[in-house]
Amino acid sequence: MIPHAVARLMRAAAFAAACLPLLAAHAAEPADAAQAGARLYREGRQVDGQPLRGVRGNGVEVTGAAAACEGCHRPSGMGSVEGDVQIRPITGRYLFVEGGERHWAVMDPRVGKQLNEDRPVYTPELLVRALREGIGSDGRVLNAMMPRYALGEADAQALQAHLERLSVQWSPGVTADTIHLASVIAPGADLERRAVFVQMMEAAVRQKNMNTVGGRRVQGRRNMVSPAEHMQQTERQWTLDIWQLEGDPSTWGAQLAARQAERPAFALVSGLGTGEWGPVHAFCETQHVPCWFPSIDQPPAEPGRYALYFHRGLALEADVLAAHWTQQGPLPRRVLQLLRDEPAARAAADRLDAALKAAGAPPSRRVMLAATAAPAWARPLRQVRADETLVLWLREPDLATLADVAPPRAAAVFASGELAGIEPRALPAAWRAAVQLVYPFELPASRQANQTYFFRWLDTWQIPLRELRLQSEVYFAMTYLNDTLAEMLHNLYGEYLVERAEQMIRRREGGRAEQEARERRQLRSISAIALRRQQASQVQRGMLTEQTAMPPADSWPESTTIYPRLTLGPGQRFASKGAYIVRVDAADPARLAPVGEWIVP
Repeated sequence: MIPHAVARLMRAAAFAAACLPLLAAHAAEPADAAQAGARLYREGRQVDGQPLRGVRGNGVEVTGAAAACEGCHRPSGMGSVEGDVQIRPITGRYLFVEGGERHWAVMDPRVGKQLNEDRPVYTPELLVRALREGIGSDGRVLNAMMPRYALGEADAQALQAHLERLSVQWSPGVTADTIHLASVIAPGADLERRAVFVQMMEAAVRQKNMNTVGGRRVQGRRNMVSPAEHMQQTERQWTLDIWQLEGDPSTWGAQLAARQAERPAFALVSGLGTGEWGPVHAFCETQHVPCWFPSIDQPPAEPGRYALYFHRGLALEADVLAAHWTQQGPLPRRVLQLLRDEPAARAAADRLDAALKAAGAPPSRRVMLAATAAPAWARPLRQVRADETLVLWLREPDLATLADVAPPRAAAVFASGELAGIEPRALPAAWRAAVQLVYPFELPASRQANQTYFFRWLDTWQIPLRELRLQSEVYFAMTYLNDTLAEMLHNLYGEYLVERAEQMIRRREGGRAEQEARERRQLRSISAIALRRQQASQVQRGMLTEQTAMPPADSWPESTTIYPRLTLGPGQRFASKGAYIVRVDAADPARLAPVGEWIVP
């Protein structure tokens, strides 16, 4: 027989074992509800899988994805702006915290930082009323854009479970006084470029921290901030790690994950890569880490949710070239593409062939050398037909070897500005008159004028200008990150950083460009007064024999970078969207003449 004490223990154990599935199910319920609420929020799907339905205050019916909360309130829940309507945050802190934190930035591109108004906290009943009837917790009718949903109890509970967790904790890498950042250097970059890159990054972080220390901890701040920033004390210092990847790209994901686990980064800011970048992009998407304007030549073909890029790389150039041919007409009778067997060039050639096929033109002829083969372009170039249009997807070292080959008598010759470089000095003199570049950068004269602050910053930090494109891109990435974080106040969530970038970039660039242009005009006015005084003195002394012409006034620029304009919108991930077709001056490759206007395909 089993002793009574042992029997009781066995019965208790059996009872506990029977209850475990129930307890586990109960514990899983909140997580399951939050997941169902996330689907409703993002996709407009109810708990039972049916499309969400609602009617806006103006009578317009919405269903499914069009009814999803994310469309207006954005993935972060921090709200947005639609026309004149400011769509408020609906995160857990904003809706459900008693007393309400007021660290909220209204996303309005026409104004700076604002604090949202206080209002009563939402209870489950008040939330259901807002969702079904469009009445806020303060009793006021919500804007007509807010749908009145046909929402069941299970759907309302699931949505509340999701909202309670939405943007309530800072993203990894953020503390009360520090934001930790990382920057990735992929294999393939030469030592000199890496040194320039690291020098730029470290100088930008030092400047930021000098300003932050002066602003938060001692008198005499150096950083101009808004009253909201000053009141909330939201400025933080930055720390930066350089993540140098090694080995085959198939191992990069594991390397990045290990680094992130060891010391989480809030964002991967800037970055340096030649060729492959896909594993870094994939890491940002899977880990929900913003990837902030890296300096690379091969962005992914498909945009993601967390990565922002300057432009689409060679794919953009292929589209611009096809658009140029379509606009100029007629399409080339035959096209020959010369390239190395490397991913970026292959993708560009494929993209151009697809555009030719879509336009009803025959596919191109293609000559491709192995990536590591010695340059051997003479033979295919001698075989170019007079009615063929030649397209060169060649980097600077290969372009330089063309000096030994005469330009073919082709119908036209085009080359990649991305691969030739922002100043195409590698293009041999004999080829300059024959070649037209697909040029995704601002023209030299305007580019020089637009980057006043950048050149001044280099002088201040005593950094030599070694590589214009790389250094200019790093400078933009770091200063734009600083401006964007300042607008976010304490709302340091990765998704919100991307959303602010979408909304701010055009306003920020336009404002800075206008300020730079205004300063240049003021300096010109001062110089003009001094020149007139000098001329008057020379006339009096009989020294002036020829009238000196004053330079014309500048038009208002739209950018402070090497690109004519940078714009983003919801879901857009490539900021510069076009390119010029330019001819190169035979005597000076730094002088470029546009064939037409900026082309946005």
